Amino acid sequence: MKNIAQTIGKRICDAYRLGSFISASGAGGSRNTCYVFRTSVGQWFVRRRHADYCDEKRVQFDHQAMFYLARSGVPVKPPLVSEAGNTWWREGDMLWEVFEFIEGRNMRDGAEADAALLGTALGNFHRVGSGFTLRYEKMGARGETDPKRLLLNAKQLRNENPESGPVLEPYERLIAQSSHDLPPGAYLALPHTLVHGDVQPANILMGKDGVRAFVDFDWCTWRPRIYDLAFAILCGCSAHEQPVGKGDIRALTQSPDFNAEATKGFMDAYEESAGTLSGEEMKCLKPQIALTWCHVRVDGAFKVSREERRSFLSRPIPEDNFFHNASWRK
Repeated sequence: MKNIAQTIGKRICDAYRLGSFISASGAGGSRNTCYVFRTSVGQWFVRRRHADYCDEKRVQFDHQAMFYLARSGVPVKPPLVSEAGNTWWREGDMLWEVFEFIEGRNMRDGAEADAALLGTALGNFHRVGSGFTLRYEKMGARGETDPKRLLLNAKQLRNENPESGPVLEPYERLIAQSSHDLPPGAYLALPHTLVHGDVQPANILMGKDGVRAFVDFDWCTWRPRIYDLAFAILCGCSAHEQPVGKGDIRALTQSPDFNAEATKGFMDAYEESAGTLSGEEMKCLKPQIALTWCHVRVDGAFKVSREERRSFLSRPIPEDNFFHNASWRK
């Protein structure tokens, strides 16, 4: 933190006219490096984007999406514009973004009131997002939940950690079954919109009256809306032993405890805002939730040391009926 305070901090404040730099504190993040800056005129949220997310066309897409949503009343805070007229600032190979600091708390996973508020906000996000015309592809049409990609990643884990082979088998079976239940043609035929791409409590700031802001747009893109719904049901509507919103990889990859009432409240509020899901969307949502779960756990294993991977993957996994429960529609 001292290095930030003595070097980058002052230059960022000068570039954005944020007042005199006073201090910086860490603000988490599993890939990006995030800080809260305190200056003579207030507080600011500052992100150094991970090297994989710094292609300027990608950054432009993310920022344009945020401005578009914010202009339409969706709770999004776009990046600040620097004195040079840019929405990002470069220092060598590092790309920085600055945002207004937002007071709020993370969504409480499994809390019925929060789930319903998320449903309304995400429904508005998708309804507005359907009119966004800019495109930038991120990891192909099925993103991080592509079955082929997930099986390749499981194979890589097996090769790097041969002792993890047996604990990977349940994930591989679930991926294969879900791929069968949701083939590419059926997925691509679903209604598309602008999706957030990572709807989970750490990326949802709540206030007394609802969602104050969706944050972290690194995975926003053009996809079926069930992509976001699966994340929301798995990470936001379901309960977990530890709060998911604390942001670390072990919290995010806990086995979910399905909450039918929270999920029903979320879906009812979502459909009131965005329109009723078709029968085909509902049919495809179930295997999409399973693929999202496999992504969370399998890809999460790469974020811990090789020595920890077997124990990481060996943690409890949901019962099969978790991915086939439709009780929120009754």
